[in-house]
Amino acid sequence: MGFYSFLWKCIVLLWCAVQKLPPKPVQQFTPEIKNSTQSLHLKSVHRYMNVSVDPCENFYDFACGKWKTYYPANQTVKHTTRLFDELNKDFDRKLTEILKKQDVTDNDSERKVKTFYFSCLNPEGGTKFYIKEKFKQIASEFDLYPSVQIFQGHRREQAFDWLETVAQISHKYGLNIIFGYSIKPDAKDNTAHNLILGSPHFAPHYQRLRHEYETILGYLNLNAATANVIAWELVDFESALLQANRYGTKSPLNDSIDSIHKEYFPHVDIKKFLNISLGYVPVGVVWLENPGYLENLIKTLKWTPKKLLINYIVTKLLHHFWTDLPLQFFEQMDVCLKITKEKFPHILSQMFFKSNKALNERIYAIETLWSQITSTLRTIFDSKRPLWFDKFTRQMAREKLNSMTLHVATYQDYDFDQEYRWLWFTPNDYIENLRSLSGFEAFTRRHSLYQKPQHEHISLDLKTPVYVISSNSIVVPVSILNSNFLWSTSNLNLMNVAHLGFCLAHEIMHAFSGAGRNYNPLGNFYKYWNKHAEHEYTKLEACFADQYGNLTENAKYLPKLHRQVHKQDENMADNAGIVLAYETFKQSHKYELDTTLTYTYDQLFFITYAQLWCSDTWRKETMQNFLPMGRHAHNELRVLVPLKNFDQFSSTFKCPKGSPMNPNHKCKFFH
Repeated sequence: MGFYSFLWKCIVLLWCAVQKLPPKPVQQFTPEIKNSTQSLHLKSVHRYMNVSVDPCENFYDFACGKWKTYYPANQTVKHTTRLFDELNKDFDRKLTEILKKQDVTDNDSERKVKTFYFSCLNPEGGTKFYIKEKFKQIASEFDLYPSVQIFQGHRREQAFDWLETVAQISHKYGLNIIFGYSIKPDAKDNTAHNLILGSPHFAPHYQRLRHEYETILGYLNLNAATANVIAWELVDFESALLQANRYGTKSPLNDSIDSIHKEYFPHVDIKKFLNISLGYVPVGVVWLENPGYLENLIKTLKWTPKKLLINYIVTKLLHHFWTDLPLQFFEQMDVCLKITKEKFPHILSQMFFKSNKALNERIYAIETLWSQITSTLRTIFDSKRPLWFDKFTRQMAREKLNSMTLHVATYQDYDFDQEYRWLWFTPNDYIENLRSLSGFEAFTRRHSLYQKPQHEHISLDLKTPVYVISSNSIVVPVSILNSNFLWSTSNLNLMNVAHLGFCLAHEIMHAFSGAGRNYNPLGNFYKYWNKHAEHEYTKLEACFADQYGNLTENAKYLPKLHRQVHKQDENMADNAGIVLAYETFKQSHKYELDTTLTYTYDQLFFITYAQLWCSDTWRKETMQNFLPMGRHAHNELRVLVPLKNFDQFSSTFKCPKGSPMNPNHKCKFFH
């Protein structure tokens, strides 16, 4: 009996010990800090922090204060350094290795992309003689060679028809010069296309543009002095076109081709332009993107000499085929990779995914994280937040969320061999390959008008997911699969939520703010918000516009963009996104972090979120030059403002009411 009594006592003691253990966690985000890799990642978090800064005074300086110690900006090479830029370097390195490797398993489309890339690197392609001959061939196609300076006053100048010439260029190479067209999905029916007439894209960097124009003109047998004079004239003319578009803005016009043609004939012959550029005059209605541009263009052309028009058109044409390759080979590799990424983001995505099948694990993890975030947002909607949503708006928002999809852009099911079967490249002839590609793209664009729209190919320079309004979907570029910072099994799970989770949450919120809120679950334009919800949303826009607009940097107000009421969609997505990411983290996490760590789980979440936006700028005052170029606030403000508005952040760091990081007045999407 003694043995059985002893055995029974052992069982009882073991049972008691088991009862004292915490239950086995069933959620993904559990605080396992046991392995050395996770400890290493925690050290990397501390690496960029400046703990001498009070987090309630300036949380950005607290979380990112030592970033510039490791990644300093400078005057010559890097005017600014950002974490996302550093992440992209490793991805570009891997893409370069894939392109350099000649593999017997390569399919036709992969071989074509590699041929294009290596032709860009061909040393002979950068010689003056080669470029000169190619430019001569291209300009001669449209009777734009030799230079008009030689034939000034000649009958060719007097008979020159600018509209016919730009239409011919549009047909052959798909370029829009002075006037052009685009084909885009119909906003109200994304199964059909619209034909949109309007201005081309104008680059605002005139100093750089003038230098490039001067270089190109030098290949047309013009001496340096003459090229310099003409380059200034071309930049002035392009500036006039930009002003004609910017300051002549009118609402888009949707009307029949006959009506639009009649309105602007004979100054601009719309039917002639379409018949040449498309090869036919379409039936039905078209969009005129900005009627004010066409009206101002007609006025501008009245005082523009034809010789200037000829010079401008030939220079813009050749500018498309000109690449300013650096002298150093490794810098050339960077430039050629960038061009190849711009031209073939979809095929490169497929090649990257094909080269590493282990990426399937990451795709599964992203899908899991996506599922958790959307589940959290459903819970928020069900809890009657935001309060200013009425019953119908909330129901439609829930339907839109349920219809939203996630797509990782691996293109693994695409047959690019079939799509590019009529595209041919020549080894070591880069400009000829550009001509071939431009002609192929022009042909494809012309024939897409009456076809069902396809998903646009996602840029490989995207550093985060993107919300696509027309398909009500979140698209994740494959470059994100390469990043251990945004997501990794070796990261603490809270880091994955604070990094990639926030990026997904930010994009999801674009469906319920800005332009995205005016589209239905199918991705078609449909204003389903009622007057009350629109009124409350407008008040919220004004709140953010006032908050961001009154922030200063070095005693200077931020650019006008951040003070405009109807351009707050990115700021709103930041503020709503951090709340959504945090609540996803809280719903999944039930236990306290290891007490031996310096910061709590919640504090680490906010610190790692802030470190998404670590950056350095050469001279603080130059920050003003970077802000107006996009719709996002500067990195520092993407940390400070959303966290200032978030009560859970203030309570986590015990920030006193009225302190910089816990102001008395806050703007909240979810309230």
